Order: sequence, then structure tokens, then C-alpha cells
Amino acid sequence: MIARLRDMSIGRRLGAGFSLILLLSVAGIGTGLGALSSVAGATDDMVRQALAKERLVSDWYGNIFAGIKRTIAIAKSNDPTLAVFFADDARQASKRSLELKTAVEKRLSSPDELRLYREIDVVRERFNRYRDTISELKQEGRQQQAEQMLAADFIPAARAYLDKLNELLALQRAEIDRKGDFIQASYRHNFGLLAALGVLLALSCATLSWFLARSVTRPVRQAVQLALQVSSGDLTGQLQAQRGDETGRMIDALQHMNNNLARIVHGVRHAGESIAAAGDDIARGNAELFTRTESQVAALEEASSAMEELSAAVKENAAYARQATQLVNTTSSSAAHGGQVVDNVVNTMGAIKDSSARIASITTVIDGIAFQTNILALNAAVEAARAGEQGRGFAVVASEVRALAQRSAAAAREIKTLIGDSVERIDQGHQQASQAGAAMRDIVSGVAQVQQIMQRIAEASHQQSAGIQAIAGTIEHTDRMTQQNSSLAEESSASAETLNEQARQLKLAVNAFKLPELRSIGSDQAMPATSPAPRGLGGQTARLIP
Repeated sequence: MIARLRDMSIGRRLGAGFSLILLLSVAGIGTGLGALSSVAGATDDMVRQALAKERLVSDWYGNIFAGIKRTIAIAKSNDPTLAVFFADDARQASKRSLELKTAVEKRLSSPDELRLYREIDVVRERFNRYRDTISELKQEGRQQQAEQMLAADFIPAARAYLDKLNELLALQRAEIDRKGDFIQASYRHNFGLLAALGVLLALSCATLSWFLARSVTRPVRQAVQLALQVSSGDLTGQLQAQRGDETGRMIDALQHMNNNLARIVHGVRHAGESIAAAGDDIARGNAELFTRTESQVAALEEASSAMEELSAAVKENAAYARQATQLVNTTSSSAAHGGQVVDNVVNTMGAIKDSSARIASITTVIDGIAFQTNILALNAAVEAARAGEQGRGFAVVASEVRALAQRSAAAAREIKTLIGDSVERIDQGHQQASQAGAAMRDIVSGVAQVQQIMQRIAEASHQQSAGIQAIAGTIEHTDRMTQQNSSLAEESSASAETLNEQARQLKLAVNAFKLPELRSIGSDQAMPATSPAPRGLGGQTARLIP
């Protein structure tokens, strides 16, 4: 049986297990539904029958009790019209009692209920007869007879009526209690049954789940262990599948893969040894290449000597160039200084021009003052002639003449000062012009020196040209040899680097694996390096997806 389960596919095992769980669940659900149906039927019967009858009897009892109170009130009242007043209420109460009685009668089922109902009919008929008689007596005004009938006949009949209704009500309540006890008993029974089924279902599910999980995870753990050994480089692991399901086929495929991988690694190790031999050949070729490069070193030494001479000439030219740069900078500074001097001369000349303009303006003022003084003098003469002894006007004129005279004196002093300033500025302009001439002479001298240095630079350049020609011949010879050796060096270097790198990689890759002996790989020893792939988990040929 266990062997058959091992050979069964995982899908079938899972389907069978879940089908069993489903059957147990359906059985439990069916049992629960049956129990619920039983309890629901009992509850519905109690609600629709016992409780309904109990409520109807209670309403009937209340209606009769109210009628008794009303009849007692009518009988003991001294008002003869009270019976007429309650006549409508009495009819409505009788109608309601009849409706309740009819509803109760439809729901009676047990012999005790039917017997008690017949007894209630008897006492009810007597109760109604006494009640109606008392009402008629009250309407006729026979108060004494009504009270006598109330005490002697009506009250005993009413008590008997209420007692019978109480008996019927107690009977209904007893039936309700009995059905309630039945429902509680059914609940306890069904609860225990469902709990037992639940425990059985849980145990069955747990056992089945453990069995299914163990049947799947155990071979998977073995496969994972083999995969971990392969990933760590250990190819000595061996697995034997003892089952025919998907996991067994997976273990067979992994073992087949492990054996093929071991053969491949053996082949790679042999190829690495061949590559190492090729690397030795390349090393000998590189030794020959080294001999040829020695001649290139000698030629390069000659080129180095020529380059040293050229470097000295270049340094001399650089020194001359620095001197020329310094002189040019000095000349530039002199030219800038000369420009500044010229600007100062221009500014001085402008100031002289301004002073001349102010002198002209002052001269105009002086002319105006002189003219006004002349007029005032004439006015003073006229006033003096007219005044005679009175000299007021003459005094005023004399005062104005004095003021004009003062202004004329001040203007004269200012003219003198301005003229002095003009003379000084003219002297400054002369000096600055002299400085500008000297600066320009310095510029000319600097230009002459620059010309001499440029001649020296030309001579040094000639020497450099001769040295460069000598170097060109040496470099040409070296270049031809370098081109020949370059091709061989590039090819040899690239090949050597590639082979050495491959050899190192192969060595590292192969050394990472722990290999079994070729004859211990198993029955796959006789198989070629590329053997057919095992069948896949689904029965189809497994393919590697690139």
C-alpha cells in the first residue's frame, strides 16, 4: 500500500487527500444541518403553537377579568343608566372573548386541552347568563335583586371561569417549558456530536497533511542537499530514487546531471593542461622578441642625446623669449606713462582755457562798472548843481560811486590772481610736455633692444633646425623596427595574456570541484559525454531554456 502511494503522482495524492477531507467536511456539515433542522423545528413549533396559545389564553383571561370588574361596578352602582352606558363595551368584550375562544379552539391538540376546553364552555355559559341577567335587572331598576345575584351567583361563576382559564394557561406554560427542555437537550446532544465530528475532522486533516507533506518534502530535501553539494563544488554525491512520482524523477534527473557534470569537469581539467603547454610556447616567443627590442633601445639612446641638445637650444630660446617679454612689458608701461602725460597736458590746457574765459567775464564786469560809474558821476554833477546848499542827492550819488569803486578794486584783484594761476598752469604744461618727450624716447630705446633679442632668437632657431634633422633620421630607423616589433608584440602579448588568463580561470574553476574517480561515477561511465537528458517531471523530455 505504501509503495503504491509512493508511486502515485503528487497531484493524485493531493487530490485524494483533499477529497477525503471534503467528504469528512460534507459529513460534518450534513450532520450539523440535520441537528439545526431538528432544533429549528422544535423552536418553530414552540413559537407558533405553545407560545401563541399561551398569549391567546392570557388575552382571554384579561378580557374576562375586565368584564367581571365592569359587571361588579354596574351591579353595585346606584345609577340605573350605568348598564346602558357600558352596554357597548360589554358587547365588544363578548365579541373579543368569542374571537379569542375560537382561536384557542383551533390550536388545541392534547386530550387534556380538549377536556379543559369543554369545562370552560360550561362555566362560560353560566357566567354569561348571570352577567346578562344582572345587566337587565339594573336597567329595570331592581338594584337589590341585582346585588343579590351578584353575590350569590355571578361571583362564584366568575371565579370558576377564571380558575378554568388559569388551568388552561398553566397547561400551556407547562407545554412551553417541556418544549424548551427538549430544545436544550437537542442542543446539547447536537453540540457534542458536532464537536466530536470537528475533532475527528481536525485529526484527519492533520494526519493527512503530515503524510502528504512528508511524502513531498523528504525527497525534496534530498534533492536540495545534492544541489548544495554541487553548488559547493562537491560532485561525489549519489542519490537513489525509491519512488515513481515527480520527486523520484527529479532525483534521477539531478543524479544524471551530477554525473555528466563530473565528466565535463574532467574534460575541462585536461584542456587546462593543454593550454598551459601552449603558454610555455608563447613565453619562448616573447624571449625572442626581447632580443630584438635591445637594438631599439640603442637607437632610442641616440635619439635621446639629440633631444638633449634640442632641449638646451629650446631653453635658450625660452630665456630670450622671457627677456623679450620683459622688455615689451617695460615698453608698454612707458607708452602708458606717455599717454598719461599727454592727458595731463590736455587737462592743463583746458584749465588755462577756463581761466581765460573767466578773465574775459571779469573784464566785461569791469567795463560795466566803469560805465555805471561814469553815469553816476554825471548824475552827481547834475544833483550838485541843482541842490545848491542841499547836498542830500549828492551824498547818495557819492555813496554809490564809492561802492562801484570797491567792486572795481575787487575785480582787479581777482584778475590779478587768475592771471597768476594761468602762468603757473602754463609752466606745468611745459613740464609735462617735457616728460612726455622723455617717455617717448624710452619707448624708442626699448624697441631697439627688442629687435636685437629677436635676432638672437632667429640664430637659436637655426641651431634647433639642424638638431631636429639629425633626430629625424634616427627616429625614422627606430620607427621601422618598432613597427615590425609592434605587430609581433601585440599579437604575442594578447595571445599570452588570453591563454594565461584562460589557464588561470580554468584552474580555479576546476579546483573548485571535488571529483570522484571516473570509474565510480556509476553506470553512466559507458555513456558519451553528451548523453540524452532524463525524462522531465511531467513525463516530457526536459530542455534547458537559454
